[in-house]
Amino acid sequence: MATLVDLENAIDTLLNHPLGIGRFHLAQRVEEKAYEAYIFGLCLRAVRELGVITALRGRTGPPNPFVFRGAPGQIHSTARNYGYAEFNINGQGFEIPADVEFRGSSGMIHELAFVSCGPRRRTNVAGNLTTRPRPAWSLAGSASSTLAIFKKCSGGLLSD
Repeated sequence: MATLVDLENAIDTLLNHPLGIGRFHLAQRVEEKAYEAYIFGLCLRAVRELGVITALRGRTGPPNPFVFRGAPGQIHSTARNYGYAEFNINGQGFEIPADVEFRGSSGMIHELAFVSCGPRRRTNVAGNLTTRPRPAWSLAGSASSTLAIFKKCSGGLLSD
């Protein structure tokens, strides 16, 4: 079983922060939060393996360090400079925030602990979204289905 240090080392590799290693912060330094950050990193790797360039961003400025939330929260929170990623596929912009709340089809608020993704016009992390995202684009990530997640959330922009 992976230790916290093992996960942190893997996160460093997967995050590939432009300023080097050790440039991330887990708001809660425990294995389950490190695992969530690791899944986020796997999603970044899946996008990069498609030949797509990803950019690390912070909610309120450059992500140094790249902050992973301690618990799911509102996507528009400025309590800290929470990190997210941006990328483009076929001219369509996407964002990947981690640990956000979303509004289900019933109107209830749900936590999405791993990763959600969606077209930039819907997630709009950088654009000061003031409501919770809708479930049409919210997905939970898993290590074995990362590429399938991006195919699904791309709205048909990616195919087999």
